[in-house]
Amino acid sequence: MRLARRALLLLVLATSLPATGAAAAADRPEAGTVPRAAGPLRIDGQLDEAAWEAALSIPLPWEVYPGDNSPAATATSALLLFDDDNLYVGFRAEDPDPGSIRAHLTDRDTAFRNDLVGFVLDPFDDQRHGLLFAANPFGVQMDSRAAQFGEGRGFNVAGAPAEDSSWDELWDSAGRIGVSGFTVEMAIPFKSLRYPRGGGPQTWGFLAFRQRPRVERVRTRSAPLDRDDTCWFCQLGRIVLPEAPRPGPALEFLPTLTWQRTEARVEGGGLDEVEGDTQVGLSARWGITPNTSLNVALNPDFSQVEADALQLRVNDRFAVFYPEKRPLFLEGADLFATPIDAVYTRTVVDPSAVGKLTLREGRDSLGAFVARDEPTTFILPFPDGSFATGFAGANTTAVVRYRRDVGRGSSIGVLGTGREGSESGADDGDDRYRNLVGGLDGVFRFSPTDVVTAQWLTTRTDYPDPFAERFGQPEDEFSGNGWTVEYAHEARYWRWYAGAGSRSPGFRADAGFIPRIDVRSAYLVGGRSFYAPPDARWTRFSVFAEAERVENTAGDLLEDGFSIEANYSGPLQSSGTLDYDLSSYRLFFNIRPTGDFTSSINARWGDGIDFVNNRPGRQLEIEPGLTWNLGRGFYLQLDDSWQRFTGAGGRLFDANQLNTRCIYQFDLRTFVRLVLQWTAVDRNLDLYPAIDDPETEEVESLPARERGLFGQFLFAFKLSPQTVFFAGVDQRSAGTEVEPQAVVGRSYFVKFGYDWRP
Repeated sequence: MRLARRALLLLVLATSLPATGAAAAADRPEAGTVPRAAGPLRIDGQLDEAAWEAALSIPLPWEVYPGDNSPAATATSALLLFDDDNLYVGFRAEDPDPGSIRAHLTDRDTAFRNDLVGFVLDPFDDQRHGLLFAANPFGVQMDSRAAQFGEGRGFNVAGAPAEDSSWDELWDSAGRIGVSGFTVEMAIPFKSLRYPRGGGPQTWGFLAFRQRPRVERVRTRSAPLDRDDTCWFCQLGRIVLPEAPRPGPALEFLPTLTWQRTEARVEGGGLDEVEGDTQVGLSARWGITPNTSLNVALNPDFSQVEADALQLRVNDRFAVFYPEKRPLFLEGADLFATPIDAVYTRTVVDPSAVGKLTLREGRDSLGAFVARDEPTTFILPFPDGSFATGFAGANTTAVVRYRRDVGRGSSIGVLGTGREGSESGADDGDDRYRNLVGGLDGVFRFSPTDVVTAQWLTTRTDYPDPFAERFGQPEDEFSGNGWTVEYAHEARYWRWYAGAGSRSPGFRADAGFIPRIDVRSAYLVGGRSFYAPPDARWTRFSVFAEAERVENTAGDLLEDGFSIEANYSGPLQSSGTLDYDLSSYRLFFNIRPTGDFTSSINARWGDGIDFVNNRPGRQLEIEPGLTWNLGRGFYLQLDDSWQRFTGAGGRLFDANQLNTRCIYQFDLRTFVRLVLQWTAVDRNLDLYPAIDDPETEEVESLPARERGLFGQFLFAFKLSPQTVFFAGVDQRSAGTEVEPQAVVGRSYFVKFGYDWRP
């Protein structure tokens, strides 16, 4: 009954919102009708075919950063054409000093510090989501999904919503630098897009933009930016396709072949093979209609060639979140994003089969996937910490999500997840595993600057008896609830947020990322932004204050804090942050004095907690970093993280981690990469009692000295995001005060993938 009442309340709230979407759309500028290309186009970056003379031309007259809708200092225009297969977009970007153009050969999605031109496309014109396509003057591609408010709080200084650059699609681009600037050509296959089905003209949201990084990172657009309107997609212009794209056979097959050999150190020294494996996998996508997609995969290749960045974890309480990078789960990923992270697809580790369906019809969206996976992994949360764990048995994971768009930027949704399996493969009651999650969520936009997001979930869980006994979990089925609500006001000068949430002791969402339970919290954030007048030596300054209180569900105080934060941006693409929370400080500063060099420093100091031994102390963390581009193709990145913790008895530990990444890009498709990651930890064992490891149930002493080195060499050839060839080797060494530094493991790997679209 309570669930029904809450569902009815959400529906009443949503349907009572003013349906201003149609009225707002009528006020948006319409750039014009895109002409059909009169002849063939070759994507070479030159814009010299006769067909471009008849293209729809859209100027970019507005500077939105650092200016505030001021006239653009350099002229840029976007040219649009289409044919049966592609949407073509060309750019002419003038520059009074072509020698200052910043462009490098890099891997896909890594040219964000270069000169760029691109556009945002909203094929459904629903003013909620869009796709971003951009390229630098050499044609290096960058693409991402962009999501409106409610799916990632806050806008960047240019007023753009949150982006997910892990999404990659198949499209073509090329660029050239000339005597008066540079030109770029792009061809976006209609097969790579989702759009309303049906014939006749179609109206799509469209915005062209340019980034020109010099003393400032200047951004210009084809439409002005209203910073007093949080609905960013409502401010896009519009283009008209006079005829709907013809939905050809949208089939995609991705066969993969992966070979790996792993060697480990054996007694007496030396390495011996412990694992060798060759796997063949197949993934397929069928665009049933332009707005409906079905993905299936058998023994999919989930090898991670791009290693997750190491994180220095010496005094942490909670599990580490790693972003999803696997293409199968990135399809329609925005649909599964909700205020509570109830869907975290990296809990699906090594599935034998996966099926996924995404559909959009008018204001309705539906997504679902099912995966058979082994082993079973999830985040096990507690009030004061969490860690990733699981068991060897298989499980079936199912997720379904429905969303209904309402009014101008509002929506309501329903989410359900389920995981079932067993620890040993048997199906008897003591060995059975089950976790069910269901609930409602919504985004309610009451004015151009005011938004409320909310979600409520209920869960039921039954862990296998051996697992429950090992980790102190209930042996019988148990249940829990979780909820969150936030009110956000975002305007040109003033922003504030107020929110609250709760996770009961029995709340579990094993298909998601829930690092903490048995807590309830409330927070309040407010601040003001200041924009510099013309010719000032600074660009933007803001100051924020935040208060937060966290209790357990019994009402006992766990955390209580207040902080003040000041942010600055200025010349030489510099930015800085100073944060004070009554017991510690944080300072960050970044500067890019030239197009080839960036330097940054991040420091924290003040009171801290030794979570291993549950006692107070003092902490100091210093994290310097730099990047250097040498010529067109060489890139060097250095990041260091150093920590020191002291207590009443003196220094508890020093920890240091150095990450080095060297890349040489031969051309747009081929590069070699060397990664080195060095870790060093020194502890004063006189201040450490024996500790209890919750994952192994063994009482052990930490080593006084730890050293580790990870190295990886990779050769990569990428014809497209999925047509790839990788070959590489990685090696790991470790040492303690008892055993000297020695190689403990080595792996060789080769991967081939082919993206076939008949």
